[in-house]
Amino acid sequence: MKKKSIFLLVLVLLLSACSKGNVEPTPVPEEQKEEQIIEQETEQETDTSDDVQAQEQQGDSIDPMDMALTILNDPKVIFQEDAAMMDENTGANFGSVAVKQLGEGGDYYQFISNSDGAYMIGNMNFLDVGEFRGNAQAIMIKFQPENVDGLSFTLFGNGEIILSFPDNQPFFTHVNDGYTAPYSDYRETNLSLESDKWYWAIMAIDSEGNYRSLVWEDQNTENNAYCGENMGEWHPEYKGGNWHLTIGFGPDQTLNIQEYFIMDFNGFTDMEYSGSGENQ
Repeated sequence: MKKKSIFLLVLVLLLSACSKGNVEPTPVPEEQKEEQIIEQETEQETDTSDDVQAQEQQGDSIDPMDMALTILNDPKVIFQEDAAMMDENTGANFGSVAVKQLGEGGDYYQFISNSDGAYMIGNMNFLDVGEFRGNAQAIMIKFQPENVDGLSFTLFGNGEIILSFPDNQPFFTHVNDGYTAPYSDYRETNLSLESDKWYWAIMAIDSEGNYRSLVWEDQNTENNAYCGENMGEWHPEYKGGNWHLTIGFGPDQTLNIQEYFIMDFNGFTDMEYSGSGENQ
């Protein structure tokens, strides 16, 4: 009798355990299921959208050559240097300054002035760096000023043409004619340089001695300024000249340069006279 009682007790426990294991989950109402499915799909779509946006932003890097094409016909790179290349020759192509060094992370090269400021006379005449198709010459440079005060880029050849930034606005100066004008005189612009931002500049002389320039904020091409002067019409000595770049900036300042390109091209996209700098 005692054995039978024990057997029955064990049997009851086993049946109870089996019963618990086979309990079906409480059914979820159809409406709730649909809401859960919609929420999951929405989350997946949002995640996918965010991923796509991130990928698009990474792929949205603007090719500076696209901007060059707006003023230059068929530009071709003859010579170029990035930060690593400038570091190899200690920025020799840009002349003398107190300190030259590779910037943090190695993405740019630094030129640092002392209390006397900087006036780096270029050591590289453009026509000497490679095989040009003609005499048209251009430089395109990516730069970041610590302070815009005193910053200037000068093309030297048979003349002297300066891009400077009084009150942070791009200005054209033709030293030979004693003429100065803001880029806003050539085309409407709101471009105002800010310290520690990256910018691009193009300065170009065609085979006839005419000049075009474009300055724009990196990754914001709509924020740009343009200058055009047909100086070759009254300065025939500019035709066929060999030009180089000189850079100046204020005392105790740093100018970062990420890369630059020396190019030839097949004329300007627009030869309409757009300036008034002729010496009267």
